[in-house]
Amino acid sequence: MPTSTTRNGRKRHAVQSRIASLSLLVAIIGMSAEAAVTTVYVENFDFDPTNVTISVGDSVAWVWTSGCHSTTSSSGLWDSGQQCSPYSFTNTFICSGVFPYSSIGEGFQGTVTVLENSQILNVCITNPASGATFAAP
Repeated sequence: MPTSTTRNGRKRHAVQSRIASLSLLVAIIGMSAEAAVTTVYVENFDFDPTNVTISVGDSVAWVWTSGCHSTTSSSGLWDSGQQCSPYSFTNTFICSGVFPYSSIGEGFQGTVTVLENSQILNVCITNPASGATFAAP
C-alpha cells in the first residue's frame, strides 16, 4: 500500500502538470492573439512595399489595387493564382526564413523575411510544400 507521502507526491505532481499545461495553453492563446497582419499592395509592375519583415505566426495580406497579377512563392509555399483587382490574398507564416516571391508573368519580385519568435516552438517542413502527398515506397 502506498504511503501517504507517495499519494500526496502523486497528487502534487498531477496538479503541477495540469498547471503547467494550462500555463502553456494560455501562453499559446496569448501569442496567437498578438499575431500581426502586414499589408502589401499589388500594383501594376510593383509590390508595395517590396520587402517586408514579420515574425513567425504573423500574416501578409496582399491587396490588388490595379491590374491582374499573382503572388507566387519561389519555393511553392503559396500561390494566389492570377487574380484581378479588387482582390486580396493572405498567407500566415509558421516558419522562420526568407521567402522570395514574384508575380508570374509580370516578373516583379518581393521578399518576406520571417523572424523566429523565441517564445514559440515550431517544427517546419518547407520542402515539399504544405499539402503535398507522398507515394508509398
